[in-house]
Amino acid sequence: MATTGRIVNAAEGYALTLPTGWVRLDPNPASMDAYLNSLNGARPEARQLVEAAAAAFRSGLAIFLAFDTSSLTLKSFSDLAVIRAPSTGLTLETLLPLTAGQLKTVPSIVQPIRTSIVTLPAGRAGKLVYAIRMPVAGLGTITITAIQFVLIKSGSMYVVTFGTTAPLKTHEAALTGIAKTFELLP
Repeated sequence: MATTGRIVNAAEGYALTLPTGWVRLDPNPASMDAYLNSLNGARPEARQLVEAAAAAFRSGLAIFLAFDTSSLTLKSFSDLAVIRAPSTGLTLETLLPLTAGQLKTVPSIVQPIRTSIVTLPAGRAGKLVYAIRMPVAGLGTITITAIQFVLIKSGSMYVVTFGTTAPLKTHEAALTGIAKTFELLP
């Protein structure tokens, strides 16, 4: 599977395109460790931020993880994760307020939580935007803005999640542009 450009994962039923500067993290443990080791000469926070994001990937929760390598700094770190889970059988109109309600109970979530239904080339999607305060070893607590797109197809729910420490107004259009490349395969 490619690490940049158009990436197809037929086994999981999706494809997406990463722009220049974004790189997919290979889920193979040896490849992941090699990539993390390659960051040793980078800013110290780069490796810590990538390791923090990779924890969910290693746990098996995410099926895809990529980073904007053009700026791996505390002030402009951005990543992308894709999660595939069985559909709950709920519509987007029901699922979004329930999810927002659950997020409001998480102490590290920064209010407000914005929800909307949007149309992507892959179809209708629920969109959630919120911020979370997250401790990162050696860096203290940082605030990450999350933009999530939820798509439902044939018994599966795909959650395309972007996280960024950069100001949302400077990155939302670019992150949404990547979401627009997400395809649900037949």
